[in-house]
Amino acid sequence: MNQHFELVDLGGINWLLGVSVTRNLKDKTVALGQQAYIEHILAHFGLSDACPDVTPMEPGADYHPDSPGVLPMLLTPAEKTTYCEMIGLLMYCATMTRPDITYAMSTLSQFLEAPRSTHMKAIKCIFCYLLRTKKLKLILGGNMTVAGFLDADWASQRHRHSISGFTYFVGLGTISWSTKKQPIVTLLSTESKYVTLMPRRISSGLLEQHQNQQAQWHTQQ
Repeated sequence: MNQHFELVDLGGINWLLGVSVTRNLKDKTVALGQQAYIEHILAHFGLSDACPDVTPMEPGADYHPDSPGVLPMLLTPAEKTTYCEMIGLLMYCATMTRPDITYAMSTLSQFLEAPRSTHMKAIKCIFCYLLRTKKLKLILGGNMTVAGFLDADWASQRHRHSISGFTYFVGLGTISWSTKKQPIVTLLSTESKYVTLMPRRISSGLLEQHQNQQAQWHTQQ
């Protein structure tokens, strides 16, 4: 490409779109982190000195507007704008390097139209959790072993839609993850797991195909 374009060799990659990249050639791993991004959004919302939390969401919490634990007080227009901005910034973390906040973020994103003061308190809990865990990194590589895990939380919500969750590993790191509400209401816990499983079979097959191709390539080399 140097024959057609003027290029500058900046060396190995160490930063990309707010994500730090650390390569370990010996262990054949890449570590992805967002400490600087997390510190930036914490400062943006004045939460840099908040009390760190050990979990991104209170276990078993029900944030449906009709829940007894949700206060009826709606956020002001300005607070609602801040709430939506918080969700958007957290979404970047959840999709890039932090699968551990995916469920909490996706749950609270369901109340963007009419968030309550309880929802604002809950989303600040995610930020406090990130404050405590901002140095965590997503490790990729190590080997080419493919593993996948999935489950479904059957009818635990008021809307009665089960919550699907899955994660796929290649080597030491998670390369694909998701948690979301199922499109149908299942009548049995076994049925909810099948709904979670079916789309994942396609992804699993593609991963296994890629693993076999990599093994063949290494054999030929």
